[in-house]
Amino acid sequence: MRATVVSEETVITGHPSKHSGTACDLRHSIGRRSKKRVLTLGFVRSYDRRIEARGEGTDDELDGGGLDGDVGVGADPLVMGVRDRWETQGLRGEPWPFMAICAVGRLNQLLNKALDAELRRLDLTRTGYFLLTTLALMPRGSARLSTLGRFLMMHPTTVKLTVDQLEAGGLVGRTRHPRDRRATLVAITPAGRERVNEAGLALEAPGGALAPFEGTHREVFEALQPARLAAGDVETPEPGAG
Repeated sequence: MRATVVSEETVITGHPSKHSGTACDLRHSIGRRSKKRVLTLGFVRSYDRRIEARGEGTDDELDGGGLDGDVGVGADPLVMGVRDRWETQGLRGEPWPFMAICAVGRLNQLLNKALDAELRRLDLTRTGYFLLTTLALMPRGSARLSTLGRFLMMHPTTVKLTVDQLEAGGLVGRTRHPRDRRATLVAITPAGRERVNEAGLALEAPGGALAPFEGTHREVFEALQPARLAAGDVETPEPGAG
């Protein structure tokens, strides 16, 4: 039996990732020779303030004084490299749309890196964790494949592959829908619920990979919520959905 290997980007979106090498992507804004990246320890309300940071910066992050070229330890690269240069470089319009998109993208990469580090210890993929937690939140611990795909914004094939992996590990099971024999329900098992609880505690651990974000999770959610809702990220319950 051949195993299907799916990247995290493919599992999340249903499509392979295609990196364009923009300043929004941490993996492409580091530079050819830099090996380390400054990670902030917390969020500050004023984007002009310097922030406490850990790690090491390099003086040659980008050859020729690129976006990060003159950013010191603790400086926000989007303020120093984008906002402060927007007008002087003759760019039209305001820098905020570009900065907002980059900020969300970079934060997403930092959170995913930390999340993946914790989930590996629990033998979970990111999509497996999202799917398991979603099932644990369901009143009966089960849902249709289509419901999971819609809620998690996953392609149906991705949902099926993820369920296959979780089922092989004894974390979920499949059953027929009691009222619609054509539909399949995915149900979380006791072992799956225990794994969700282990993950939840690990993500809050003071010495864990997400420790730099400690105390900011609710603030981040509340800051992003108006933009999400304005963009149409709302859920209309399906009558009789699983």
